[in-house]
Amino acid sequence: MQIYEKYFSDQPEAQLEISAELYVYEQKMSYEYIPGVEAFIADLRRNGAKIAVVTSSNEEKMANVYNAHPEFKGMVDRILTGEMFAHSKPAPDCFLLGMEVFSATPENTYVFEDSFHGLQAGMTSGATVIGLATTNTRKAITGKAHYIIDDFAEMTYEKLLTMQR
Repeated sequence: MQIYEKYFSDQPEAQLEISAELYVYEQKMSYEYIPGVEAFIADLRRNGAKIAVVTSSNEEKMANVYNAHPEFKGMVDRILTGEMFAHSKPAPDCFLLGMEVFSATPENTYVFEDSFHGLQAGMTSGATVIGLATTNTRKAITGKAHYIIDDFAEMTYEKLLTMQR
């Protein structure tokens, strides 16, 4: 919506065309997991951690994820989508809602993010932010997170607990 408002506010036909093409593209995506994330999530679950996926994506896009990975919903406790909060990233609303859902505080919340807006939202929320150098390089996200990782291959619950702000 931010892109439409900024670049296509007076072009409703273009917005519809872009949305239609994006929908088809997203239906065909494979939605690959970041290496190590499945094992990390399983380790978090074994240790009783609460897990929420907080995304600016809408339910329609998430349906494509669920089609590609039917097991995904069962891997986490909650999935919070863009329809659930008033302001999208870079506003911290999404992460604050995640904290509220679990009665958590910023001091015991960890945010894993790859996008610039997501990193900013995580930092503003007060959580410990771990930047993922997947979409952007380590250099590009340096200074925008408390920690940076390339993937989840070496990440464990115990290691996470050592990562404090």
